[in-house]
Amino acid sequence: MGYAVGRFRDGEEARVVDAFGNVSRITRDMNLEVVVAPPETPEETKAYEEAEQVFENLRAEVHSSQDVGAVSRKAAELARSLGQCG
Repeated sequence: MGYAVGRFRDGEEARVVDAFGNVSRITRDMNLEVVVAPPETPEETKAYEEAEQVFENLRAEVHSSQDVGAVSRKAAELARSLGQCG
């Protein structure tokens, strides 16, 4: 997903195909939010630092694992609203 979003935000056409073959087109200004667990080991810290760079490049809004409930509710509301449009 990150690769597709990055290409699209750079001006290339992109789409995401899920495991069921459903195709999602993305708007250039899509809101990308991620929930992350804090790193606990030196290896996780290194991976987290690299992930932070990716999130920044994608202009993703990063939330701590404590925010998972709020982010999940927001995603569910969006999914419900999309279902009403289709």
